[in-house]
Amino acid sequence: MLSTTPMRAASLAVAASASLFIASCSAGNAPSDNAAPQASGSPEAKTTTVVATTNVWADVAGAVLGEEVPAVISNPATDPHEFEPSAADLAKVTEAGLLVANGGAYDNAIYSAADPANVISAIPLVDGAHAHAGHDHAGHDHAGHDHASEEMPAGHEGESPEEHAAHAGHDHAGHDHADGENEHVWYDTKTVREVADKLAADAEKEGHDADTAEVTKRLDAIQSKLDALPGARVAQTHPIADAIIEATALNDVTPAEFRQATLNENEPASSSVAELITMIENGEVDLVINNPQTPDALTERILEAAKAKGVAVVDIAETPQGGADFFDYFDEIAASLAEALKA
Repeated sequence: MLSTTPMRAASLAVAASASLFIASCSAGNAPSDNAAPQASGSPEAKTTTVVATTNVWADVAGAVLGEEVPAVISNPATDPHEFEPSAADLAKVTEAGLLVANGGAYDNAIYSAADPANVISAIPLVDGAHAHAGHDHAGHDHAGHDHASEEMPAGHEGESPEEHAAHAGHDHAGHDHADGENEHVWYDTKTVREVADKLAADAEKEGHDADTAEVTKRLDAIQSKLDALPGARVAQTHPIADAIIEATALNDVTPAEFRQATLNENEPASSSVAELITMIENGEVDLVINNPQTPDALTERILEAAKAKGVAVVDIAETPQGGADFFDYFDEIAASLAEALKA
């Protein structure tokens, strides 16, 4: 049998008391579920997720954050105007701390589920997908706009709730873009820069590492190619490249009636189609820009006329195809325009 001497017993007692004291102190200092977080000099951890409505804005956001940002509309063949989000899509939007959107009627079905204060948009948000009558979005400074303070969309100030409600749920098909309003603003390098700047500022507040250097580098390279484009007469089968044309020496000669109809997602009158074809046949058009995502019989007639006359055609889609990155695709567009207009 083991025996314990008085000296050993005393030592064990002291050791036991010390152990209990240390354990008690440790328990008292251990953080509890309800304890306030300890202050530190390190950056806050990410407190929000970032989601984008389309692949274009997801690529912009990804370049700012240095990580992949999910897009609600991930299929490049899907037209955001016609997109109907599922319950899972809407949950993704409502749970996101920051949503990067195009704005306007373009992706309203998606961002309308989010808190406007959490949405970073290229153009103003609209209620019920009703566009701003007479408001020209192209080149307008909307990044950083305080949507949370809006009670009525621009162009509807003074309306009663009943009057404004009459506009809600407006059908995108045949939507009236008054005075040439165009929501395809992601081909405007200035607008993309503004969205990137606003996202970086807001994301850093939420603990994200954000930097616009990559966006600046890519857009600078693209803009230099656009700046070098020569003056040329351009016609569009769909007004997808307005921002590009406005930022260059290109001149859009598309008949006004044809342009307005296609901008409104309507079939242009046969007279306006004939007018455009005649212009091509008479050598009044140097380049045709075609949106391959809006094919129809009338567009085919225009493209056939261009081919017969030897007029170059450049395809510009609304969204990058085949999983291409937006900046790569935009750069490819600039290069294609330069090649098509090469003397």
